Amino acid sequence: MKELCRSNDPVFLSWATAVLKDAGITAILLDQHTSILEGSIGAIPRRLMVIDEDLPTAQRVLKEMAPEPDGAEETSREQNQTPAADPNSHTGTGADAETGADGTSTFGLGTGWAGAK
Repeated sequence: MKELCRSNDPVFLSWATAVLKDAGITAILLDQHTSILEGSIGAIPRRLMVIDEDLPTAQRVLKEMAPEPDGAEETSREQNQTPAADPNSHTGTGADAETGADGTSTFGLGTGWAGAK
């Protein structure tokens, strides 16, 4: 199993799991119960795992399905460019995947959503 991403955001994790399921990829959420034991304060990120062979496809699916920031679609049509993700908005185009110092990818979804190494 490989870590696809980790997040404290249950909505994102639910969305990512559903998107992956639609693509035929089984994802397993780890650390959910540990987070609950800590009082569900969001201090412990949950990890979304996929089997090794599915990792590249899962990364591509999340990048392609990442939501556009408000107004970005109109801007990109006008300028014929991909809009940059706002690291504080937890949204982005997905094509903007940035790699952090630890080698994880944010999938253009903000700093809280680190992807696999």
